[in-house]
Order: sequence, then C-alpha cells, then structure tokens
Amino acid sequence: QLQELGRFKPWTDAGNGELLAAVCGPLLRYDHLRGRWLIWDSHRWRPDEDENIVRLTIECLRITRLAYVEATQGKLADADLSELPEELQKTIGNLQEMLREQYNKARGFEAKTRLDAMTKLARAQVPIADNGRDWDRKTGIVGCPNGVIDLRTGKLRDGLPGDRLTMQLGVEFDAEAKCPRFEEFVLEVLDDDEDVVRWL
Repeated sequence: QLQELGRFKPWTDAGNGELLAAVCGPLLRYDHLRGRWLIWDSHRWRPDEDENIVRLTIECLRITRLAYVEATQGKLADADLSELPEELQKTIGNLQEMLREQYNKARGFEAKTRLDAMTKLARAQVPIADNGRDWDRKTGIVGCPNGVIDLRTGKLRDGLPGDRLTMQLGVEFDAEAKCPRFEEFVLEVLDDDEDVVRWL
C-alpha cells in the first residue's frame, strides 16, 4: 500500500507534501499559530525540538517512492524476457529506462531544498494543518509520561490525540505513591481537622 502511494501521488514537491500527509498524517500536526511541528508520542503531541520531521520525511520517501521503484526494478530483473516478442521486449526496455529515471528522481527528492519544499507544502495538508487553537486547554485532565490523569476520578488512562495535550508533568503517575510531607502540611494548615482533610 505504501509503495502504491509512492507510485500514484504526483512526482512533484506538491505531490510529496500530499504523500507525507497520507503516510504520516495521523502522527503529525503543524501548529500554524506558533510555527512548530508536533509529533504524536504515545500520550501527547510532543513539540519537535530536534528536527525529527526531517528524519520522518526522508523515511517517508524511502518507504514509498524508492521502495516502489526498487521493487518494480527487481521484478523486471528477475523476468526472463528472451521468449517474449521483440515489440514487448522493447516496451519493457522503455519501462526499465523510465524506472531508472524515477530512481534518480526519488534520490533527488532527498536534497535539502526538496525536503524543505516537501515539509513546507505538507503544512497545508489535512490532517497536518492545525490553526493552533485549543492546545492544552481541555479541563479535567493533565498529562504525564505514562499517560493522562483524569482529575475527576484520579485514574490514569492512555492519552488520545483528541486530548490536544503538548505539555505534561515531569514524573510518572503512581497510584500507590505516598506524600507524607504534603499530608503533614495540610493537617497543619487545617489545625489537625481530619474530617476536613478527608473531604479534601
């Protein structure tokens, strides 16, 4: 399926932008308000701080465009053409030449200017394009490295893309964790009123 995308999307910078959206769209957002890439990272949308988008773009090209050309070339190379009519051999020869040109073109797409064009054009593609509103605005939840805490229930769940979280706490949630100093502080503030502490 990925090779088919590499084959049928236009072999242009715009086509490459569409290709990136088709292959990686569920994992990528471009926040136009803040000018940043966001990458889905298990439980939250992680801001891209080390140009991971470049690595993803290169990999996208290689598993689609280049893989399609190499797979097709391999099939033709394994075929026995000696028994075929001369006209058909000529047609296959033309196809092999076209594949060589496509191979060179696919390699050329990895030039920095072409990669930049691909990512820039992908920013406008659905579902990557994002107006930047409502990130980290959902009430009642907070992100952490091992999931999302529902503040209404106190339970941990998996993060969802629709939570639109980019920020998270610095420590994992542990339902069995103790906090004796905080509990002592609350008792001090509430004059050792344990009924009120339990209510809180």
